[in-house]
Amino acid sequence: MNSAVNNENGIRIKSISSLPLQRLLQQKVKEYLRGDSSSLPIEIVEEILKSICYVLGINQLKDLDIYHFDNNLNQIYERQSIILKEKVERGKRLWISTKNTLPQIATQSMVMTIDSIGDFWEKYDIAYFAHQIPCDIDYQLCHPINESKLGVDYVIAYLENLTIENRMISKFSESVVDEILSCYCIDYNEQINNIYEPVSINLMGLTLLNARKKSLGINSFESKSIMDQLIVLEDEQIRIKLRQAAYFACKAMDITSKRDILYFIDVVKNIMPRILSTFDGADIEGVFITTERVEKMTK
Repeated sequence: MNSAVNNENGIRIKSISSLPLQRLLQQKVKEYLRGDSSSLPIEIVEEILKSICYVLGINQLKDLDIYHFDNNLNQIYERQSIILKEKVERGKRLWISTKNTLPQIATQSMVMTIDSIGDFWEKYDIAYFAHQIPCDIDYQLCHPINESKLGVDYVIAYLENLTIENRMISKFSESVVDEILSCYCIDYNEQINNIYEPVSINLMGLTLLNARKKSLGINSFESKSIMDQLIVLEDEQIRIKLRQAAYFACKAMDITSKRDILYFIDVVKNIMPRILSTFDGADIEGVFITTERVEKMTK
């Protein structure tokens, strides 16, 4: 974006060649000013333009030149704004559902993130800053949301993935999850970034062992046994074996949603580099969370 100047016709962004888009931007800027001022910082004008583009389904300003905007752009914008408002209502319902079904083992950062998203619905400004995310999302997901998602689309995607993660975690009792997380990080309530990943990785390992036990714990002997299975395989064979283990783990837990199953299987992408690094001499405990790990941390 080059510059914005004020004149009797309003704001003009030199990098915008489309007259319909120019007129829509001028209209939105005038609405934003509400007659209080005749000028507006370029940074705010840019944000309003990003908001317009987001509402229209354009996430990158550099892509503006490839779009042809008709003279009925204002009508299209209004229709898209209505769709966005419907998304907000759907997002609110999803947030309420997520908040009401948080696992008992939920960490401090998860609870604080959900509380902050609760403020999002009041602060979210569809009219001028629809692309922004006015809340703090500190709890990390096992699979991060694509940064191309903006505004309420990002929040909805985050809540959807968090729901998938918590749905699996809730399959286990608080004591079972607490045991494995305590081995992972003694003060996990304040320090752990994500609950789902260590639980899913150990569950995958237990499936490879054909273990049938209530605990998610894996001891050092079992961890070595798993790695002995994998070290004789080619990389792609390891990926296939891990994906199969993830699938059968889902089946054993009665997880039937295709999206939930694929989410679990995608954990293989996270664990593969760690497995391969152990073959080069890295610590085997960097893969599975062993029950002896907490004893080492406390010594």
